[in-house]
Amino acid sequence: MTIPELQTKIKEIIEVIKQLQALLAQLHTFNTNLWYGTSSQEVIYLQRVLNQDPETQVSATGWGSPGNESMYFGAKKIKNTAAIS
Repeated sequence: MTIPELQTKIKEIIEVIKQLQALLAQLHTFNTNLWYGTSSQEVIYLQRVLNQDPETQVSATGWGSPGNESMYFGAKKIKNTAAIS
């Protein structure tokens, strides 16, 4: 394989990983209250759910964007969570 072919394959694999993460987030049962400053795996699951919809997506690029979810429940997540409640 050439380098461009490998780069294309890597992009395809990353996209499949993102799709699988979104599916896993849908299967997750939330049973913990989250508040500003919380840092946990629950926050990552919530962010994956939020990132599935462009209207509630935490960020388009960088920290908080799909594939770059963080464990910290900050202002952006509060705003976007309110949009779906």
